[in-house]
Amino acid sequence: MIELVAIDGGYDSPDLEIRQRIPLSSKGKRTRQFVARRDGVEIGFVSIDEIPEMSCLALCELFVPTRLRGSGFGRSLLNAVEARAHARGYEFVGTSGLARSMCLALATKLA
Repeated sequence: MIELVAIDGGYDSPDLEIRQRIPLSSKGKRTRQFVARRDGVEIGFVSIDEIPEMSCLALCELFVPTRLRGSGFGRSLLNAVEARAHARGYEFVGTSGLARSMCLALATKLA
C-alpha cells in the first residue's frame, strides 16, 4: 500500500533524485506536494491541485526515481492519487491540463 505524506515547507528526502526533483516541481497556490512511501521507503512524489468548488483533483506531477522505474510504482502512485481523490469526494481526476479543462467545461455547462 502506498502512503502519501504531505510535504509542508522544506523537506529533506533521503533519496537524492526525489530531493533534487521536489524544488523543481511547479507549485501554484492550490498545489500540494506529497512524498510517496511503500513500507516506509520513499518511492516517489506527486504534486496535485485540488479544486473543490468544481469537484476536481488535478495531477500536476508524478515522479519515480530512475532506479525504481519499470517496477509498477508509477501505476501505484496513480492509484494512490485516485484513492485520495475519491476519499475526499472529488468527481473528476486527471492530469493538470486535462482535469482543468474538464472542470472548466463542467462549470460552463452547469452555469
